[in-house]
Amino acid sequence: MIPVLIGITILTFVIINLAPGDPVDAMIDPSTMTSAANIEALKEKFGLNQPVYIRYFIWLKELMKGNLGYSYRTNEPVLERIIRRIGPTVQFAGLSVIIAIIIGIPLGVISAIKQYTLTDYSLTVFAFLGISIPGFFVGLLSIYIFSLKIDLLPPYGIGPATLERLKFLILPAFALGWARISVYLRYTRSSMLEVMNCDYITTARSKGLKERTVIFKHALRNAMITIVTIISLQLKAVFGGSIIIETVFAIPGIGLLAMTAVTQRDYPVIMGVSLVIAIIVLLSNLLADICYAIVDPRIRY
Repeated sequence: MIPVLIGITILTFVIINLAPGDPVDAMIDPSTMTSAANIEALKEKFGLNQPVYIRYFIWLKELMKGNLGYSYRTNEPVLERIIRRIGPTVQFAGLSVIIAIIIGIPLGVISAIKQYTLTDYSLTVFAFLGISIPGFFVGLLSIYIFSLKIDLLPPYGIGPATLERLKFLILPAFALGWARISVYLRYTRSSMLEVMNCDYITTARSKGLKERTVIFKHALRNAMITIVTIISLQLKAVFGGSIIIETVFAIPGIGLLAMTAVTQRDYPVIMGVSLVIAIIVLLSNLLADICYAIVDPRIRY
């Protein structure tokens, strides 16, 4: 995990510094006249006159001390800004994964059991629609239906830090989890069909076990190896998609923070957000490896 994390920071740092624009130019009001000396003084203050590799090693050295730097725009510590914003993102992103699992996996099992029936074909069409329709469109459509027409759920914001917040999280979580539902459905169906043709499933049925026991205790548990892999691999897409969804629903999370930092060329904030998301994704991969051993004890050997 550590070499991968270092590689991510190097790649992100290089890409950010190759992007067009200058953070100093983004700080200056276009309507005012600023001398070249003042511009150079600002670059000196933020260390932007150093070569890229020097700036990276300075950033890495400070990172080892637990310092992610200071925002070019607000002069606040980057770590403090991320801590304030990460809660809403984790809450609605986690809810989106739960919604996708609760809906996608059971539908995938039903699709596999009802193979080549009208139910299977209908769920296949639903899955293709889910993959094809982008999350931001689902978000805007859900705001129009459930907020403007029905007036059932709030259209934007995060709400108070109570159970009332759940009402604010449902629409963005569903919009973010929309594509995940289709992915989990299709992979669950594929894994279940592969497992259902195995000899041990035929043996379980020949012993007179109930079909429900055969499906959920024997077939689904062995199919979960692939499903757990897909869930862990999709987590990075969840946090990546949160940037757009947070913008649509005006959620003050790290996704919206990253979007604002990109438009303002706030390099320390961009690097801090990228680092946090990379750590979350790597930890999710580690969690997937642990879940493998829980789902299939043979992996422990």
